[in-house]
Amino acid sequence: MMAIRATSVEREHPALRGTIRCPDEVKMDMLRVMRVLKEVGYGRMVTPDYVASIPGDPGSDTGGKVAFGFAQGDVRALTQTVEAEE
Repeated sequence: MMAIRATSVEREHPALRGTIRCPDEVKMDMLRVMRVLKEVGYGRMVTPDYVASIPGDPGSDTGGKVAFGFAQGDVRALTQTVEAEE
């Protein structure tokens, strides 16, 4: 099984040698990425890999449950947007 793992890492982070950003803070144009995946016929999973840490979010230093839910919701919204385009 193949999956696209969407993560944007910038600056220093102890485990990943960079700072993980929320999907709406990244420099990567994820809507364009999703459009290209549709164009080439990619039909498998797109999922967040590591997610940003949010204070008070239960989880680990590479993101917790709330952060993952936010990132997964962003991927779902992008998927629905691309699917709705003609």
